[in-house]
Amino acid sequence: KRYITILEFADFFETYRSSIVEMLKLQTDRMDAIEGVNFSVGQGVLIPKLKSAESGTENK
Repeated sequence: KRYITILEFADFFETYRSSIVEMLKLQTDRMDAIEGVNFSVGQGVLIPKLKSAESGTENK
């Protein structure tokens, strides 16, 4: 076992939080782009496949 300091934990947590925020922003941008294409075309040309964040499997 190795104990970590509060500074190491704070750094790890901030990096983790930043990564999650960036991932959610990228997912939002992707969905906005897909919706924009579908709106421009007037029908559902692109239909996104949703993935479960925890298991990595596709939702049907």
